[in-house]
Amino acid sequence: MESNHKDKLVEIDNEAIRKKEDADSKYAEGQMNQLQDVFSGEQAMRDNAYQRDLARLHKALAEKKITQDEFDRQEYETTKQYTDDTYNATVSMIEKQLSVANISTEEKKKLEAQLAKAKVDYVKQTTDIEISNSDKINQKEIKLAEDRKKRNDKTMQALKQFAQSVQGLFNAVFQAQTANIEKQEDALQKSYDKETERIETLKENKLYRDWE
Repeated sequence: MESNHKDKLVEIDNEAIRKKEDADSKYAEGQMNQLQDVFSGEQAMRDNAYQRDLARLHKALAEKKITQDEFDRQEYETTKQYTDDTYNATVSMIEKQLSVANISTEEKKKLEAQLAKAKVDYVKQTTDIEISNSDKINQKEIKLAEDRKKRNDKTMQALKQFAQSVQGLFNAVFQAQTANIEKQEDALQKSYDKETERIETLKENKLYRDWE
């Protein structure tokens, strides 16, 4: 009888322990679900706000209220802020879930894996954001360099054409002056020859008179 009584007490104790464990587990599960629900609601608001900000930027760019450079800068800052806020909220939620009492070892390992994954995803996302931003900056610098080269090429071409025009004008003026000098020399030569002929004629006339 006494052995049966003891067995009965042990069974009652075990049942009480199981019920308490079940109650604790359900309470822990309820707290974790509540934390997840709060996070999900806040994340939905972050997602909507981020999409609205991007839509506003695209509209401003389309309406030419901002330049492409301003759009790229604001898009980068908005995306980075959204990524940071999402990561911080995710880590905070998981850490709060880990601090809930009476969670199972299996659940704890699952949460720790989620926390590690969140950190890896954050590093990848932020790296992608920085690479994308650097690529845009590099593309702009390349375009600026190409534009400068085009402007320099046009300037050099214009200077070359101007130099050729000046050289052509100089050649034309020089040729005209040369032709004018040749004409003057020819006129002087003719005048000289005519004067020489007149003098010779006068001399001949004088000699003829003297002979008479």
